[in-house]
Amino acid sequence: MKKYIIEHLANNSSTLSIAFINGKSHTFCAVVDEIPDSPNLIELKLSDEQYVVLVNIDQVCYINHRS
Repeated sequence: MKKYIIEHLANNSSTLSIAFINGKSHTFCAVVDEIPDSPNLIELKLSDEQYVVLVNIDQVCYINHRS
């Protein structure tokens, strides 16, 4: 369910902030790849649009978005 929410918000809002269980948080701007073979992984583009990050959905503890 988290993966669907992240995909939907990343594609329909200007920024998506995600906090992880390790205490770090990052802001993303788009889904790059949904990785259907790995249901717990998703590739997201950082808001600076320079880097793509592989995110483990199981490590996500908070999602915030701005439209």
